[in-house]
Amino acid sequence: NRIKENSNVYVTGYTDAMGRDEINKKISEKRANEVAKQLGYPNVKAIGAGETTQLFDNPLPEARFYCRTVIISIETGL
Repeated sequence: NRIKENSNVYVTGYTDAMGRDEINKKISEKRANEVAKQLGYPNVKAIGAGETTQLFDNPLPEARFYCRTVIISIETGL
């Protein structure tokens, strides 16, 4: 109910830094697209960040797990 008609919604998918860059990019795009579909809002922009932006340091398995996430941003003008 926070998404309004004039809202810009961005879904950004992330991955860890393990593996090949191009595969991680595809994984993050798929992750973002799946979440965007679940929102059911027509004007959602799905973005696959891949491993270009690391949310956590990757040496620990727990950190790599937390890097495999999606962040949803809702921007609504006044």
